[in-house]
Amino acid sequence: MQKYQMNPKNRQFIKEIKLVFLHRPKTGGTFIEKKLQILNKRYDKRIFGGHYSINLYNEEFKNYIFFCVVRNPYNKLYSFWGMVQKSNSIFKNIFMNKFNNPTNFTDFVNKLYILFKNKNLPWLNYSGKDLDIYLSNSYPLYVHIYPQYLYLIDHDKNIKVKNNNILKYENLDKDFKNFNDLYFNDNKDIYSFFNNNIYKNINIKKDYKIKNKFPDLIDKIYEIYRDDFIYFNYDK
Repeated sequence: MQKYQMNPKNRQFIKEIKLVFLHRPKTGGTFIEKKLQILNKRYDKRIFGGHYSINLYNEEFKNYIFFCVVRNPYNKLYSFWGMVQKSNSIFKNIFMNKFNNPTNFTDFVNKLYILFKNKNLPWLNYSGKDLDIYLSNSYPLYVHIYPQYLYLIDHDKNIKVKNNNILKYENLDKDFKNFNDLYFNDNKDIYSFFNNNIYKNINIKKDYKIKNKFPDLIDKIYEIYRDDFIYFNYDK
């Protein structure tokens, strides 16, 4: 494994309101991250970002509120494919080389599936603390295709984030409002900030209708991301 040291300052937390955001790519997380950075500037100048396993938050954070956004694995994977097509040449070249130059989404999923079956994907070869560190390397490619649940579980594979704090991208406006009501209803300043800067500006992208467009890929995507479907109650 490549040696890695996490910069604690990069983690996405706001100390003053004891809040931690576990950012997963392609779930609307960058939008939320930017808004949280604006709020955090009221207290300090720390700029945070990245994608970290919950296990890399130590005892200092035991009384913090952890929340995240998850997304249907079908749409999340297709969104990643679309992002690659629009990316700069360096990122796109890395992607093409890693996945043997896929020509379209179907070809990409088929090649991803072969890597999965041959256990040639990073998360299949590590566990425990080693996996935590590997996930939190935030490589510019693999971080987008890691299963989402891996970032939220302890080493016994139990989800460490409360169910109400796992917001679904497909219902993000309603879920975030419920989250804000639950934790910040008594803090008028923070409640108003979240309401005006996040809730009222949430833009949920359409369902890509993967089941209809790519019926031959459904079983393969499900097998790769089976635990995401199960942990987060998404239908196959």
